[in-house]
Amino acid sequence: MKRIKSVLPFVAIVAGLLLCTACKKENEEQKTKHIPLAESENNNGEITNIKWQLTKIGDMANDNYEIPLPSGDTLYYIQFNQNNTIEGFGCVNTFAGTYNLTPEKTSITIQIDCRTRVNEPYGYEQKLCNIMNNSAFVIQKTGNNLLLYYNEKNNYLEFVKIP
Repeated sequence: MKRIKSVLPFVAIVAGLLLCTACKKENEEQKTKHIPLAESENNNGEITNIKWQLTKIGDMANDNYEIPLPSGDTLYYIQFNQNNTIEGFGCVNTFAGTYNLTPEKTSITIQIDCRTRVNEPYGYEQKLCNIMNNSAFVIQKTGNNLLLYYNEKNNYLEFVKIP
């Protein structure tokens, strides 16, 4: 019994170190730079009538990206409707507008208006509205991911399909 008591603090310390290492590894993985999908993996499906959640705002020139805060299943999404309208929701505000998709589905122009104007504390809604309003994008869709490149493909918005 004495032996077990002397081993318990050692086991607790090892378990704590392993847990801290796992947390540190997870944080490092979140900081990993995004490598966009290959050019050859382009547009294997529709983008309309699907809710797309913004997961990253990327800056390829600086090899960096931002993850919109706060995160959640119903935050920062857009939907391209078949009648060439777009609607979406940020963190507290809604927006809507129109889009024109090329027949090849390789590029899209978007014009949106932030419909409500409640001050969002994180700044990502306004950033998303500024990027998407009166902008042209090159589309890259693979599986459940949608990338909208802008600024001569130096920047991108990355979305994931919401089930």
